[in-house]
Amino acid sequence: MIKLMAALTESSSAAYKTILMSTDPYAMLLHRRKEIQSELDDLRKRLTALETEDQELASAEKVLSRFGAAQPDFVALTAEGITVGEIKSSGKPEGTPTTPNMILALLREAQAQGKPGLEPKEMQIAIARRWWPTVKSEDVGPTAWRMWKVGRLVKDGSLYMLRKSDLEERITRERREEDEAKALLPWLKK
Repeated sequence: MIKLMAALTESSSAAYKTILMSTDPYAMLLHRRKEIQSELDDLRKRLTALETEDQELASAEKVLSRFGAAQPDFVALTAEGITVGEIKSSGKPEGTPTTPNMILALLREAQAQGKPGLEPKEMQIAIARRWWPTVKSEDVGPTAWRMWKVGRLVKDGSLYMLRKSDLEERITRERREEDEAKALLPWLKK
């Protein structure tokens, strides 16, 4: 305790300065300004280091680009850090109709233009132009084939067509039966 009392009475001791500053507003202000200046110096050093690192990374990015490294499609800053990812080229853009709906729309348009149907490659090209620029043949052909397998489309070779409605099929069947009956009529008269 005697050492503590002696330290408090010596004007050069840290304890004496602390007690003096806690009561002198001007001393407190000067002390705070020194703290701020010290912190600013530290921040300036940190800023210089960050600017240097950014320049180095920009140079590295140029080198990577020059040698053909692919840039990611998106970079996201999350709570966990930076997320770098690539959007799969087969992924449809948001808001794009389903592949079966696109195929049906294209086949309706083809039918309206007088075409009997479309091949998968034609569907792929039309889908790429209108809805989905990165569509692949693997995204269209198998879907059209499955639609044919479940009876939603008609297939003739590699040509896919809209299925006729039940009414159209019944009328076609009745006409075919009438034609067959007319073809038999001359044979019956003999």
